[in-house]
Amino acid sequence: MLSEILPVHLGEIRLALGALATMRGSAGLMAAVGRVMGGVVQPGLPSPGLLWELLDDDRPLVFDPVLQRPAKWVGGLMTDLDQQHISQVAGPGAVGHAGGLANSVALYDPARDSSVAVYLNGVGAGFYDQALPRQQVVDKILDAIPTA
Repeated sequence: MLSEILPVHLGEIRLALGALATMRGSAGLMAAVGRVMGGVVQPGLPSPGLLWELLDDDRPLVFDPVLQRPAKWVGGLMTDLDQQHISQVAGPGAVGHAGGLANSVALYDPARDSSVAVYLNGVGAGFYDQALPRQQVVDKILDAIPTA
């Protein structure tokens, strides 16, 4: 998604790594993470035991110097999605990853056994310009999926 970020924003967000991905591919990756969370080994991903060991982390959000805001990462995944402006309705144990300047996100919600990936067109002046619209779109999608 580096091609979608305006040059003026590159210095602001200090990218550590970037990659191009489709939303279908991102949702597929999160579905694979969900299968691992369900105990099914997936090539290229941690074993179910290791992933659950990593996810068993009750530390609070801390200031992330790359994102320049409080965040929590566990095994490369964001947790506590309600506190990270990703979803207010995702079930307990949901994991995900936001990209760019908040214009994209992919997540897995174990309460719905569903993965979702969203990309918003446009670029805001900063994270919070797109964080709320992104969260609203994600929550609308999750609200349409019944919980298990």
